[in-house]
Amino acid sequence: MHQTCSCSACAATPLPPIAPPEGRTATHDGYIWPLSRPAMSDPPAIRRRMAEDVRRLIRHVGAEAVTAEDMVRLGWLSTQVKSHGAAAVRLATEEGPHHG
Repeated sequence: MHQTCSCSACAATPLPPIAPPEGRTATHDGYIWPLSRPAMSDPPAIRRRMAEDVRRLIRHVGAEAVTAEDMVRLGWLSTQVKSHGAAAVRLATEEGPHHG
């Protein structure tokens, strides 16, 4: 869709949001997550935030010591950990320990 197009098809097609409503948002104090962990439902946002938590835990306790229980203690629902934990660990380890 071209920005200046005024045809009925383009006018009826909503533009996607610039950032997902659950994605990390820049503020004057730095980046924040707008929703609490248990309130999140967007899979990519959950995985990105969970990967940040995994990286933090790896720095503190080592990769072999991070457990699902650690994630639940941080506020994640066990269903979120079951659904997205493995993908978050892959994302965290692929991006490296200093990302995020």
